[in-house]
Amino acid sequence: MVLNDIKINDSIELSNVELYKRGDLSGYISFITYDKIRYREHESLFRVYDPSNGKENTIVSIDYGYEIENIIPIFNKIKQSLISLVNELNIDNNEFVFE
Repeated sequence: MVLNDIKINDSIELSNVELYKRGDLSGYISFITYDKIRYREHESLFRVYDPSNGKENTIVSIDYGYEIENIIPIFNKIKQSLISLVNELNIDNNEFVFE
């Protein structure tokens, strides 16, 4: 399920946001964290629900996230934005198919 881009602040935007309900990434949202200051894209992954791999509603990775200035507060804003998105979509964890 392809979703809309998400503006985090003036310098960070999430694009190519996609929620997976089936396949290898079932229970995850993949996205690109775009740093408008450095003009860099960082592949990113957020776990909505996958009990075999750990805690739900967690950012799993932002590739080279250490390159993003002030990443800690931005990291928290990204996490909260994705949690809000999941809540708005009213997703039931039973919708995810694990094969």
